[in-house]
Amino acid sequence: MNKNDMKSELFQRYNVSKEEYQNMMRKKWLKACIAVVVGMLVLVTVLLFASCEKKDLCYLPHPHGKKICHTSLTLDFDTRWGEDIVTSTYAGGGGEPGGFNTRYILEFWTLNDDNGLDTLVEHREVSDGVMLDGTNSYTVDGISLPAARIAVMCWAEPVNAATRAGNPHFDASDLRQVKLLDCGVAADKDAFAGSDTWDLTQYMYERDGIGLPPHTLTLNRPFGRYRLISNDLKEYFDKQGTAAPLPASARISYQLWIPMTYDVYARTPVNPVARQGFTYTPVRLNDGEMRMAEDVIFVGGGDAEDNYFNFVSACYAPDGALLHESGNVEARIRRNRTTLIYGALLTDRKTNAPGVDDSFDEEIVVVPD
Repeated sequence: MNKNDMKSELFQRYNVSKEEYQNMMRKKWLKACIAVVVGMLVLVTVLLFASCEKKDLCYLPHPHGKKICHTSLTLDFDTRWGEDIVTSTYAGGGGEPGGFNTRYILEFWTLNDDNGLDTLVEHREVSDGVMLDGTNSYTVDGISLPAARIAVMCWAEPVNAATRAGNPHFDASDLRQVKLLDCGVAADKDAFAGSDTWDLTQYMYERDGIGLPPHTLTLNRPFGRYRLISNDLKEYFDKQGTAAPLPASARISYQLWIPMTYDVYARTPVNPVARQGFTYTPVRLNDGEMRMAEDVIFVGGGDAEDNYFNFVSACYAPDGALLHESGNVEARIRRNRTTLIYGALLTDRKTNAPGVDDSFDEEIVVVPD
């Protein structure tokens, strides 16, 4: 029986026409092709997932919180002020080597779509050796972070070299709001802060994690400083007599708001408060001058941005009697600079308030009217 006779027999047996037979065969062919394609897709998918166990990359991103990015961070800062009129004491804390060590407080946060802080990844505190007068550098190793957009913050402060206890002038338990605990100066009332953002999202497909190049963060002093100097000591003795008592204390009363909190991420002071002040023990500098007070104040902005603060100074004799009260003093402060304020703080001149020299040359000086 030839081929055509066989087809004819099939047509008669199953009572189908030639056209219907051809349609049936096309459908069978199509189903067979689909089965082959599906099988190939399944095979490719299996091979792809199997390859994830052998290659560096995964084809699905890691969970958001998995720490797969590993790096180190070098922290640099300079203790020197921006002028030569005042020097720091970190050659070791009051002149004795080893007086202050450095405590570094670091926080790593994930960022949301608006560049705001989202989730705290790690809060870490580490201590280094002696805080040097000049350039200081310290490298923090073993930093592991998720493959996300990360905010990096650091606060560095001098601590007692013997106890290494926290600095008594700051509460740096939350770098979003570092709190200044008192007004006035002290040998260890200083700090350095900095922040940065890292985009690590490109590494979210690294299967076993990735070692990143070292990072560097420069820290800056978040303060400006002023010194209040009475330059009328000779006039005071001329008027009151050589037996007149020297001021035993001076009280600084801030007239408006001053910031007592600092946001390390935003690099700016926040939440100013009113009715702040402090008491200072005056120091005689020479025959005609006494240092009546000094303080450091949180400031924001760049190095050339001015910050204005107002206060009144009152000085008292050893028995508590008021010797003199100044008029309003408006001091212009800049970051990492020292404003020297000279005025008649023991006697009356043509005005009670010192005037301001706004030159900001090599020294920042306020002179009397």
